[in-house]
Amino acid sequence: MERGILRAERDGVRGMVLLFRADDACHYSPRALPEAVTVGNLKRDDQRSSSSDYGTCLDIWAPGESIVSASHSDDSGSATMTGTWKLRVRDAAAKDTGMIDSRSLML
Repeated sequence: MERGILRAERDGVRGMVLLFRADDACHYSPRALPEAVTVGNLKRDDQRSSSSDYGTCLDIWAPGESIVSASHSDDSGSATMTGTWKLRVRDAAAKDTGMIDSRSLML
C-alpha cells in the first residue's frame, strides 16, 4: 500500500489513510507517510474515539460517532450514524487546504 500511495502522489493524486487501529499512527505504514493524509475520528464530545488512531502523524480530525445525517425515509427525516465521515473529510481537505482534488484515494 505504501508504494501505491507514493506512486499516486508522484502522479498528482493525494492518498487519504482512513484505517484505524487505536494506536499511534506514526508506528504504522502507510499512516506514517508524510505523503498520506492521515485521519483520526472523534466522538460527539470532541474526544478521540476509541477506534481512532492518534499521534503527531495525524493530519486532520473528523467526526466519527453519532453523526446526524439526512434520512432516506422522507424529505425531512434524519438518522444518526457512525462511520459516515470519510467523504466529509475528503471534501473539507479539498476546500480548506487545497491538498487534494476529486482524484483523491481513500484507503
